[in-house]
Amino acid sequence: PTAAKVQSCACAALGNLACHTVGTAEHAQLEGVELVLAALRAHTEEGEVQERGVGALQGLTCNCLPNRERVVQLGGIDLVSQAMLEYPAVETIQSAGSIVLSRLAADSLSNCALLAAAPAAVLQAMSALPEDGHVQ
Repeated sequence: PTAAKVQSCACAALGNLACHTVGTAEHAQLEGVELVLAALRAHTEEGEVQERGVGALQGLTCNCLPNRERVVQLGGIDLVSQAMLEYPAVETIQSAGSIVLSRLAADSLSNCALLAAAPAAVLQAMSALPEDGHVQ
């Protein structure tokens, strides 16, 4: 967990696997969400880890309610929002982060209450990337 390059590559690999298997419950059983969130927490100043970690969460939350619930329970909303605010010029963080937050908000009203920090991140992304259909 201390080597940023290893964490970045691992997040990328997990994100790619999740995209091709649509977030599956298998990843939930293997604690993929936990590992990605740990990498995001440990490497806040490493843009590549943030980019690949948020991207991995996009894949892990696709059609997998258990993974989305884990993201919420483990503080992933704040981590995604922080990454979006810290790296406003990184289009992939803005796009993937917006998708992840949208999925989490759609799950329940209680999740919406947890998204208190998210509007600033989402509005910043929308202003910075007006041509990006994933962000808008």
